[in-house]
Amino acid sequence: MSQMDKKHLTYYLVFLVGLGLVGIYMYYAFSVFGINELMDLIYLGSAGAFWLSTLIAVFFKRRSLRLLFTMGSGVIAGSHYLLSTILLGGQLATIMFLILGLGVVMSCSTLIWLRE
Repeated sequence: MSQMDKKHLTYYLVFLVGLGLVGIYMYYAFSVFGINELMDLIYLGSAGAFWLSTLIAVFFKRRSLRLLFTMGSGVIAGSHYLLSTILLGGQLATIMFLILGLGVVMSCSTLIWLRE
């Protein structure tokens, strides 16, 4: 196996681990919540918007657009963490948000690496 194949294999494994972390987060969110359907929809929608805005930032070539979407992703992540704290409580919200954030960063950053 050549050096380039090993590098791509590593990137794909990191991508799958990142998607797995996001999947664990979504599985937990779907199994725990059930308080109010509207709040559940808003909560899961903000998690999806966080991942999507970070993913969109990957595909822009201009630095200003990447910066704009990164700032937007940070705002969405902050509001999602606030919802996590309200719905889940202190430490559990922090742990679950870290799992989501790590999964989003891993999956989106490997897409940047694979494009190079």
